[in-house]
Amino acid sequence: MAPVCEAFAFMIRKEWASAARLLDEVLPDLARVGGSAAQREIVEEALLFCQVSAGDAAGATAILDARLDRRPAHLDRCRRVGLDPAGAPVG
Repeated sequence: MAPVCEAFAFMIRKEWASAARLLDEVLPDLARVGGSAAQREIVEEALLFCQVSAGDAAGATAILDARLDRRPAHLDRCRRVGLDPAGAPVG
C-alpha cells in the first residue's frame, strides 16, 4: 500500500506521470492485498485521472477499453470517445 500512498502524494503535487507510473505498477497486485472491488476501482480511477492529466491518452484509452470489455458503462464510453473522437464507438 505504500506505493499507492506515494502515488497520491504525487497527485497532490500534480506530478501526474510519476503518480500514474506507480499506480500502474501496483494495480495488477491490488487483489492480492485485499479490499473490495470498489476500493480497487478507486485506484484504477486515480490512474485514469493521472494518465489523462499527464497527456497519456494511449494509457487512459487502454484502461477504458479494458473496463468496457468487463462491463458496459455510459460514462466510460463517453470518456473513451472524448480521448479519441475520431475513433469508432466502443462497447
